[in-house]
Amino acid sequence: MNWWIVLFSAVVILSIIRYATRPLAFRKKLTLIALRIIQALLIFIAFFEPVFHFQRISSDISNIPVLIDASQSMSLFEVDSAVTPFLNKLQQSNDFSDTKSKKYQLILFGDSVRKVTDFNKISFTDKRSVFPSAHDKMLNNSNVFFIISDANWSNTVPLDFFSNKTIYYLQLPELKRSPFLRILSSEFSPSKAGSASVLHLTIEGRIVEDKPITISVVEKNRLITEQVLNEAPGFFKRTLDLKIPTATPGKHLYRINAVHSDSLRSSASILRYVTPDKFLYQLSSSFPTLDRRFLSLSLSKHQEFKRNDNESREKDDCIFFFSWNDTSASALKKLKQQGIAVFIGCLPCSKHKTFTPAASDFITMVPGNTIFVNQDILQKLPPPSKIMVCPELSPYTPLLSLSIKGKITSDTVPLLFSTQWKGYHALVFGASNFWQLDFWPMSTEYSEEQAFSFSELFLTVVKEQLYSRISEQYFIYPSESTDESDSISFSVSFPSTIPVSGKTDIRFSIKDMAGKNVLDTTIETINTGSTKQKFTIRPIAGGKYIYSSSIHFNNKEYSFSDSLYIEKHNQELQVPGQNTLLLNEIGQPVSLKDITLLTEKLKKENSGADLFIEDSIQLNRNWWLLIMILAFLAIEWIYRRSAGLD
Repeated sequence: MNWWIVLFSAVVILSIIRYATRPLAFRKKLTLIALRIIQALLIFIAFFEPVFHFQRISSDISNIPVLIDASQSMSLFEVDSAVTPFLNKLQQSNDFSDTKSKKYQLILFGDSVRKVTDFNKISFTDKRSVFPSAHDKMLNNSNVFFIISDANWSNTVPLDFFSNKTIYYLQLPELKRSPFLRILSSEFSPSKAGSASVLHLTIEGRIVEDKPITISVVEKNRLITEQVLNEAPGFFKRTLDLKIPTATPGKHLYRINAVHSDSLRSSASILRYVTPDKFLYQLSSSFPTLDRRFLSLSLSKHQEFKRNDNESREKDDCIFFFSWNDTSASALKKLKQQGIAVFIGCLPCSKHKTFTPAASDFITMVPGNTIFVNQDILQKLPPPSKIMVCPELSPYTPLLSLSIKGKITSDTVPLLFSTQWKGYHALVFGASNFWQLDFWPMSTEYSEEQAFSFSELFLTVVKEQLYSRISEQYFIYPSESTDESDSISFSVSFPSTIPVSGKTDIRFSIKDMAGKNVLDTTIETINTGSTKQKFTIRPIAGGKYIYSSSIHFNNKEYSFSDSLYIEKHNQELQVPGQNTLLLNEIGQPVSLKDITLLTEKLKKENSGADLFIEDSIQLNRNWWLLIMILAFLAIEWIYRRSAGLD
């Protein structure tokens, strides 16, 4: 490599001498020599890709970082008696340090990272506790630092970050427990018209006053049931079974309130579907098929379904079509207006396309579909033998798709989808040999004895779509616990008259108790036919509000309004204590009485030491470098022509 450099330098020097001996004006000689030197440097960089090493002194060589957690959870640890005296001792050490000694630099972290100018003005009010390892250069360059935190951090910090560092943490006293109430889960047992139901409810919390907790279930401001919990002060967790009386068929929205005091409460909403005694159904096909046989066996296991007599005047809630012709079309006359037409292995189209999937194609779950969640076993099933596609059944909402791998790109086609057809709600399985999905071998990952039934999953979809169409009522309600620190998720239950797969604009607004607008927006959504459709709004401050919503269809307005309680953010106030398990793994404890001796030790070890940081820069060849070389060659050629050398 050295001989190459010598040869390269010799060529450059000779070219410079050649220009210097030319009979040209001094300025032109100087310009040509400068152009040749620039070209030589650029070619040198492109050929050898040199690396430049240099050292710099860290700007923070005289500082020992002290990381102070400013989140709300720290206020639970007697800050005035534990943290403040410790910081005061560090400040005294800084005041008596000379210029060559390391000093303590106080840094707050939580919602953000910032330096402390006056530790007496530190307020522990941050709503998160994000440890700053990922973006703080000073910590990466420091061999020693202190942590004053409960170590219940909001982010995950890799333990590798703490290797090769000496870390001390302040031991905190036992915390003061903050009271809270939280409804963890709620679920209704299946209920039919004329029969009571049970609401399974799990609630937990921590109370400090010896007062009862009132659990109430309310529908449209009407008290449905109430239960009183007498819990001793401290932490508790209870699972309750509340008996809910009979209700008319349809949808019923209940609000669950847990109240201990005016400042300690929690609420949740739940939608109850009260079904008719039975869902009446019919099977329609021109000839016996295995699809019909196996689905009929699955239907016989579900007490919610009852086969309707052909001679009965009562209309059907659901008709399963296994073939389609003029006779099948006449069967639709017996389908209720809010009923569902289910097509299995056939399409109600005059023309449709049929194609055969490749062995590499596979079934995929559509994101957001709650029924097939955790059903990754579906992806192990072989693709159906034939897929039918009909442009007439558009728009549609896919529930299952088939992923098709092409030579260049991939695509998906609907396998199971809901749509609107001739004024009826339709559920379509557009593939042949439906029955084989229950019995085809899947893969070596699953044993042959593993229980799996696609028919059962399919009937779960049918039931869910029947539930969503048993009422013309419109409901919108918070689907999860509401907290001021996070976005609020609302569930929507559309009236049965809103067509599936149709676009719907939801007008939504929130007002405070004084009538002032907090939020007013329009949300564009599509009715998928599911009972669990959701949308999300931005976080709003804790407190009590009134929300209202409306939709329009065929010159008719559907509206709903209710109260909304947003809980104050208290996740930081629910920490179990200082996470000493983590802190002991990464560092060693220190107390107020240890800090004087420890400071002297650190000063003695680091006094007058300079912290050098080595950096390097490599110049790589690239397109921009090539363009610059060609540009300077072109400039030299033009200048040579103007000077009369070429």
